[in-house]
Amino acid sequence: MKKIISALAAAVVCGTLLTGCGGPKIVGEYDDLTALAESDVFDLAEETVSAKKSNTYNFLKTLDGAEELYLDVEAEDGSMSMVMGMAADKIAMKMKEPGSDTNMTIIITDNVMYMLDDATKTGYSMEADESMLEEYNLEEILGELNIDEEIDDAEDVMVCGVKVDGEVYTFEVAETGGGFLYDSKDKLCAIVAEDDDTVLKINEFNADAPDDIFEVPSDYEVIDMGSLLG
Repeated sequence: MKKIISALAAAVVCGTLLTGCGGPKIVGEYDDLTALAESDVFDLAEETVSAKKSNTYNFLKTLDGAEELYLDVEAEDGSMSMVMGMAADKIAMKMKEPGSDTNMTIIITDNVMYMLDDATKTGYSMEADESMLEEYNLEEILGELNIDEEIDDAEDVMVCGVKVDGEVYTFEVAETGGGFLYDSKDKLCAIVAEDDDTVLKINEFNADAPDDIFEVPSDYEVIDMGSLLG
């Protein structure tokens, strides 16, 4: 999971939002994100913009030194969704596969890890050791991103404007591959894989995790595995 968060953060570093009046030229109209991913939009992004002048750079600066992180993503084809929150010594991950009867939630708080099955409202708990907490250390994850250095070293990115379901977006092609879609309010909406047409919708990505995501619902039946094993 740490790799997923690092990859998403790095992906956002490589994307950039064109600022200024008017935005980039609109080169295509698409019914939905799937149609966009299956199009030749990567070849149509011919304008360039400096990473240093991007709104994405300003957004990333808000994550610099962040004490919390919240991420809500889902695959456009409905194959998966994930909500994740991270704070000091707290982690919460809610993973859902629509085709499966099992929707798993993992919460680590107060040095206890809870594994919960949301379908049956049952689960178990155990002591969370240091290795578990180190795996999801937010300071370490964000510390791996030297934002200023990344931007200084980043090449200009290729951009274009697109319409998806009637809404205008800015589409950028990162130097490492992959496309990034921003709406008119500067929000990252989706990441598009160039090779396999996979689309990851970004519902939310910010430095403010809601408190309740770290709470175990009161109506769940949770077994203490430590007590059970004696």
